[in-house]
Amino acid sequence: MIISSLLLSLSLAHAGSEDLGHFLPPGTPMAGTDGAVSHWVNPANLGFDPDELSGTYLQGPRDLSDWTLALAGGSDGFSFGFMHRNYEGQDRWWSLGTAHGLRLSDNLRLGTSTQWSWGGERETLFNMDFGLSYRPTAWLGLGAVARNAVGDSVETPTHYSTGFVLRPLGDHLLLGADYELRADAATAWSGTTVASMVLQPVSGFVLRGQVDDEKNWGVGVEFHAGGAGLGVFSNGLADQLTYSLVDSQPGQGLQATSASKDVPLFNFNGGFAYQPVESFFGDKDASYLQFIQRLRNTAENPEVEVIALSTSGLSFSLAQLQEIRSVLLTAKENGKMLVSYMGEWVDLRSYYLASLCDHIVMHPSGNLLFTGIGVERQYLAGTFALAGIEPQFSKQGDYKSAVETYTRTGASENAIEQTEALLDDLWTSLVAGIAHGRGLSEEAVSEAIDAGPMTGSEALEAGWIDELAFKTDFKTVVQGLNTSVKSFDEDAGGDPRDQSGWEQPERIAVVYVSGAIMPGKSKRRGLFGGGNAGADTVATALRRAKKRDDVKAVVLRVDSPGGSASASEDIWKAVTEVQEAGKPVVVSMGGVAASGGYYVSASADAILAEPTTITGSIGAFAGRFSLAGLYEKLGVTTEFSGRGRM
Repeated sequence: MIISSLLLSLSLAHAGSEDLGHFLPPGTPMAGTDGAVSHWVNPANLGFDPDELSGTYLQGPRDLSDWTLALAGGSDGFSFGFMHRNYEGQDRWWSLGTAHGLRLSDNLRLGTSTQWSWGGERETLFNMDFGLSYRPTAWLGLGAVARNAVGDSVETPTHYSTGFVLRPLGDHLLLGADYELRADAATAWSGTTVASMVLQPVSGFVLRGQVDDEKNWGVGVEFHAGGAGLGVFSNGLADQLTYSLVDSQPGQGLQATSASKDVPLFNFNGGFAYQPVESFFGDKDASYLQFIQRLRNTAENPEVEVIALSTSGLSFSLAQLQEIRSVLLTAKENGKMLVSYMGEWVDLRSYYLASLCDHIVMHPSGNLLFTGIGVERQYLAGTFALAGIEPQFSKQGDYKSAVETYTRTGASENAIEQTEALLDDLWTSLVAGIAHGRGLSEEAVSEAIDAGPMTGSEALEAGWIDELAFKTDFKTVVQGLNTSVKSFDEDAGGDPRDQSGWEQPERIAVVYVSGAIMPGKSKRRGLFGGGNAGADTVATALRRAKKRDDVKAVVLRVDSPGGSASASEDIWKAVTEVQEAGKPVVVSMGGVAASGGYYVSASADAILAEPTTITGSIGAFAGRFSLAGLYEKLGVTTEFSGRGRM
C-alpha cells in the first residue's frame, strides 16, 4: 500500500464528451511529472518512477453540480485507471484504462495508454495514447503526447501536446510550458499554451501555479510529511476545484514511502561481487555496493520500523562485515529494531554480524561454531627437494613472504610476526564487536569462544541467542515483537537506483579494482570462475572520469591482493592523471588492499579502510622453478642451442 497525500487542484480544461477518457490535473508540467498523475498527463513518465503509486481525483465547481472522479494506481512503470463523469442534465460516463512507461535509455522513455469508455446510448469507445519523455540534463526535460492516436476520431478526436520543463534549482523549482493542439468534431484545430510552476522552498511545502494564453490563472499550496500531504489549488477565485488523494511525487523532491508494514529482509547468505555478475541461466545478480546502498536507504527510511536479517553462510570479508555493521548501527540509532535468523551451522563471522541485532533467532537444530580464528600455512620446499625441483626466487622487502611457500619448510620470523599481528587485530575486532552487540564484557566473549562450539539450546541458556524457532515461524516471532508487522519483503525498505532520468549536475565516479591486478581487460566473476582487475579497463574508466565535466571526484574501490607490477603502475599513473586534472581521488579499501592493491592507492588524496582491512605488504618477487634435478631422476636429458651472451 502507498501512504497517500491529500491535495486540492484544478484541471487544465473541463473535459467534455469530446474527450471521455482523459483527465488533466493542473500545475503539472507534462515533461516533469512523476507519480500517479503521470497516468493521465504523460504515460512515458511512468517509466521514470519504479515506486508504487496511487491517486484519486474529484473535480468540479464549488457546489459539485458537475463532477469527475478519476483514480490511478500501479507500480514498476505500469498503472491502471478509472474515471467517472457526471454532468448535470447529461448522461454519465465511465472509463477504464491502463498505462505503461517503457525504458528506451537512461534518459528516454516511451509510454502508451489505453482507455475504454462507455455510457449513455453510445457504444463502448476504445482509445490509445502515445507519449515520449526525454530528460537530457539535470535542468531540462522534454515531453510529447498524442492523445486518442488510435480510436474513434469522431467521438474522441486526436489532439497533441508538447512541452518542456526547466529545473534551475533541481527538485526545488520546476518551470514548465505545455502547448496543446486539438480538433473539435468539425476538425477545426485550436491551440492552447499553459505555463506552470512547482516550487518547494523547504521539504514538505509545495506551491503550484499556472496561467494560460487567455490569462486564466490558478494557484495552490500543499503540505507533505512522510509521503503524505494536504493541499489546495484554485482556479481564479475558486470558480472550480479538483480534490485529489494521491501519493507523493519523488521526482519533485517529495519523499515517496510505503505505508506497508512489510519488513525489509536482507539475506546475507553468500556474498556479492562489486559489480553485477552475469548469470548464464538468469538475470544479473546485484552488486555488493547496490546491496549496501539499499541497506543504507532502509536504515534512513523513517517508515521502516523493523529490519530482518538472515545471517547464515556468509562469504563476506571481515572488513565488509564492519561496513555493514556501521550501516546497521545507523539504523539502530534511528530507532529501528533489528532481528536476525540463523540456520543450522553458524560460524563466528555470521554471529559477529547477528550480534548487533536486538533479537536473535536460531533454528532448533542450530549450532554456534565458536572455534576462534587461525591461519594455516603450507610449505613445499621439502616436496620439491624430493622431486628434484629447485625453486629459484628473489624478493625485495623483508615481509614479502609469499614465496616462502616454495623456498622454505617453515615460516620466517618476519612471516610469523606479521601473521600474529594480523590475527591480533582480527581477534580484537571480532571480540569487541560481539561484546558491544550483546552488552557483554570482552573477557566473557573470549571465554565463550574458548569454550568451543555449543548447540542451540546451550546458546539460548547462555544468552547468546534469544529464541529457538523454525524459519517458517520467524514471521510469527517478529510479529510478537512488533504487532504491526505483516510480512517480509526482500525488495522493501529502499531502492538504490536513481531512475528519475534527471542527470545529476555533479557526479562522483566509482571505479573498481577488484581481484588480482593483471595487464589487459578486466574479467568479472562469472559462472565458471573468478575475475580480476585489468589495468586497461581500470585506467580507461579513470581517464573517462577525468574527461567528463560532470564528474567532480573519483572513488577508487580497492579489494585486491595485488598482482602485476606493470599493471599496478598503469593504474597508479591513471590515478595521478585524474588528480592533475583537478579532481580528487579517494580510495575506499575493502577486505584486502595489499601489494599492488596498496600501490594503486598510494597517491590518492585520502584512503579509507576498515580496522580489519588487510593492507600494506609492499614489495616484489620473481623467480622460476629449475627442473634439472627432476629431469635427472627421470632420465631426461636436454640439449640447448642459442645466441647472445646471456
